[in-house]
Amino acid sequence: QMDGLRWLALCWCKRRGSILGDEMGLGKTVQTAAFLQWLKQVHSIPGPFLIVVPLSTVENWKRELESWTDMNVVVFHGNATSIQVIRDYEWSYPKKPGPRSKDSGEVIYK
Repeated sequence: QMDGLRWLALCWCKRRGSILGDEMGLGKTVQTAAFLQWLKQVHSIPGPFLIVVPLSTVENWKRELESWTDMNVVVFHGNATSIQVIRDYEWSYPKKPGPRSKDSGEVIYK
């Protein structure tokens, strides 16, 4: 699992995308949780982070992320009203975007 965590960190530092595609039972959830916690603690990146998982594994991922990190874990799933509540109360973005800058051809807000 430490090799997987180091590999994810290396890919992130080199600005390369990565897919952690190990077989079941090899600790992908814990490696991902440790990587996100590393981003938060070492690089001051608080999130939000989006993790897309099969519906059958959502509760396990939620439980493991709550166990291995100190992050607020929110399941983004439900009807339109539920989704809007999550957007309004769990995600904090400035109401007014800051100055624009270009990065990789995409417009982002600082």
